[in-house]
Amino acid sequence: PRSAKRPPPTRPVMPEQLPLLFFDAVEDHWHALPAPAHDRTSGFLTPCGSAEEPELRRNARRQPFSRHGAATRLAERVPLLSSLCQLSHRRAGDQEAYERARRNNPLRIRSDGFFVRAVEHLPLVNNVVQEVHRVRGRAEALERARATNPLGRAGFITQFGEHIPGVADTIRCIHMYRGNAAEAERARAYSLAKLVGRDGAVTKLAELLPGLHLVAAATHELRGDREEARRALDIVRQWKDVASADGALARVAELFPGCDVVAFGLMINAGLYANALRAVCKTRWVDVRSNSTVLMLSMGEIEDWLVQDVESDLEIAPKAASLIGALIDLSIHFCDFNKHGVRRRRSVRRSCSSERLVRRQGLRGVAQDVKIVKANELLSRFVGYVSDQCVEYVAFGIELTNWAVYIWRPETLSARRAMWAMWLVFPPWPFRLPPSRAPSAVFAQTVAESISDVVTSHGEMPLRPETFTIRRRTPVPRRRSAVPELAASASCLAFLGALGTGSSASSTAHGVAGVAALAHVPLAPALGALTFLTACGAGVAAMGRRAKRDMIGWLNDNNAAAWRDMSAPVVPLTPNSSYPVVAAAAAAVASANGASGAQAAYAGAVASDPWVPVSEAMAVAAIRARTPYCGVVFEWPPRVMERMRCAEKLRDYVFLELLRPTRLMNWLHPSFWALRFFERHLRRFMNDALDGQTVPLVIPIPLPAGMYEGIETWLPEIRVMLVLWLRFTDHRYITRVQVALVDGMLDQIINVALSQCLPKDLRLLDPRLAGFTEPIDLTFQVALNWVRHNRLRIELNDLRVKLHLPP
Repeated sequence: PRSAKRPPPTRPVMPEQLPLLFFDAVEDHWHALPAPAHDRTSGFLTPCGSAEEPELRRNARRQPFSRHGAATRLAERVPLLSSLCQLSHRRAGDQEAYERARRNNPLRIRSDGFFVRAVEHLPLVNNVVQEVHRVRGRAEALERARATNPLGRAGFITQFGEHIPGVADTIRCIHMYRGNAAEAERARAYSLAKLVGRDGAVTKLAELLPGLHLVAAATHELRGDREEARRALDIVRQWKDVASADGALARVAELFPGCDVVAFGLMINAGLYANALRAVCKTRWVDVRSNSTVLMLSMGEIEDWLVQDVESDLEIAPKAASLIGALIDLSIHFCDFNKHGVRRRRSVRRSCSSERLVRRQGLRGVAQDVKIVKANELLSRFVGYVSDQCVEYVAFGIELTNWAVYIWRPETLSARRAMWAMWLVFPPWPFRLPPSRAPSAVFAQTVAESISDVVTSHGEMPLRPETFTIRRRTPVPRRRSAVPELAASASCLAFLGALGTGSSASSTAHGVAGVAALAHVPLAPALGALTFLTACGAGVAAMGRRAKRDMIGWLNDNNAAAWRDMSAPVVPLTPNSSYPVVAAAAAAVASANGASGAQAAYAGAVASDPWVPVSEAMAVAAIRARTPYCGVVFEWPPRVMERMRCAEKLRDYVFLELLRPTRLMNWLHPSFWALRFFERHLRRFMNDALDGQTVPLVIPIPLPAGMYEGIETWLPEIRVMLVLWLRFTDHRYITRVQVALVDGMLDQIINVALSQCLPKDLRLLDPRLAGFTEPIDLTFQVALNWVRHNRLRIELNDLRVKLHLPP
């Protein structure tokens, strides 16, 4: 009835107040999630924190139709369904799922979305999209739209029109009007001006046909090219040259897609690189530029060096189809075959295989794999070349040692003392090249064979004084010796006897004098000799005890001083702008004085340094950018030294060749007598002084900046730290060898050497490059950056080369 009391109206239940249920298929049970809290700022339902929430979310992903399931994620990428998924995620309060669905929406209009990128490839629509990007201030998207414009300077419609004679002339004029020189050169390939020009395909065909060859000759004559007109009149010669690189057959083949690739392969196998490249690009020049080309290397043992990745921002102008592939094929052929057409020797290193590389998918992935494999083959050939030339490097090192000892005048006092000690103790170091069986040749060959097992790493320079010192000798309690006291007593008696038998100061002296008189022995000389010998014995014993006590301290001080000198930062260098003028003037003066061409060039190089230090501010900035006291270390580990018997062969070289008795000059040096007659005693003494430890000896090798006549190259200052780990328990004295160079040293040596080894015209290196019409000047800078201790990043910066092709 109406008078009945109605129940109070219930408030409608809001979606955020409904319980959230989740069915766990693993436990076969429904779970109630915590009540969400409404976030008024974002409009989303934020669930309360719960320790079980990560586990519940993982279980939700196992369900294909849950908010994080596979089916839901797939639906988020389908038009319209993605909008429904967004609405569902928003009502459920799952902000993460909502953002993911919004991000994957294919219809979402954004500057880098799939839809926008697709419409940028449509003619005219691209211009509208560019205007939208310009209005909204999206500079990056605007540049992308301009690059992909079908009607732009590199668009596919533009390039299609450039293949139509007549239309290509019009497009070329437009490119020239807009200042696009590279695109204008590309459009010239199929223009009427080129087809009927001096070396055009139409002109070449006309020169083959009787009657038309007269028209071609008249055309050449009207252009003022009388030599070409005479050649066109000789129709027999034209038919003989029809299959040449510049003949009619090659010119016609360049016009048709597919045939140009065949012509490219035939010419590259014939060693005509310039004509082969022209067959593909059909332009008069190719400009190759790269701001940064990166090779990522995996280091370790040298035989296991591996190029893992190659990245480059290579830009080639003019942009033409198959031009990049043609350059890659040309580079591969150049590396695989020498100038005589013979395949280069392949290395047996196992690291130059693509089996250890990550396989990539797609055409670009296959091309990337090919580049990496070829880079590994080049690395293998480089290692093989270094191994083959290692004997010459050892010979150069010995020659350099003799030069430093007998000719070089060091600037520092410590270096002068070291060179003076080497001059006094050791004779000149001899060397013989293989196939001689001399110990020096055997040792050099052993070093060459061990190169592949050398371990390369990067880190802190070894033996830093703050972190490494040789343990002090353990004092051994011994019975006090009475030898010095006895020697002193004998010296006193000899002195008193030398005063004469008439002295009454001592009855002992009278007795000694009487015994000497009865034996008919001259008293003064005998006692003088006894004095000398006993004094020497006492002095040697005292010096031996002092040397044993201070040996390890001296080693620590020497290693610390050498480490500081060799770990000093490298001062960056820059090319000397005044070097060509000064060098040319000095060379002219030397030539005027009667010097030969090589001597004049050497005098010009000595007169001025081609590289000079940068300004102080730039040097400080470059030094601060490097990690202090770090460098690259090449190590011959103990297992390699034992397997190759390096210590034994070095000892044979010292005893059987350097200090051989038949070499008379050796008799004037202390090392000959000490090692020939007292080797065992010296070894026992050193082992006792070092307490049986294996200790390092740092040998600094500083080379001054200057012109080295042996290799005819100017080199910067080179500081090499040689570490010999010594042990005197047996005749194998050297157990481990390390060679360290501070960061920046290798970069500087490579850049300075490349600037002199690479000629200004690469056509001088190989006759296959002679077809290019102008000098090939290749320039780049090398930078070595270590990502980890066994990961090297080689950067080729500012690579520039321009190839001028035949017309």
